[in-house]
Amino acid sequence: MFQSRAFSHLTQFSRAQDGAVTVDWIVLTAALAMMGLGAAFYVTSSVPQVAENMQTYMENVEVGG
Repeated sequence: MFQSRAFSHLTQFSRAQDGAVTVDWIVLTAALAMMGLGAAFYVTSSVPQVAENMQTYMENVEVGG
């Protein structure tokens, strides 16, 4: 009896459309936030190497010579 009631509630819940748009927006917002974090990680992880390359280049440039 309890299993059939629980299964019935689960079935009704899975078929309900209430809040579907909210869930869609939450998923889209989370995906956008994750892409932003990924881009930030990519940029911040490559900045030290770029700075080192610029330093090496600038050390080897002769000015006014």
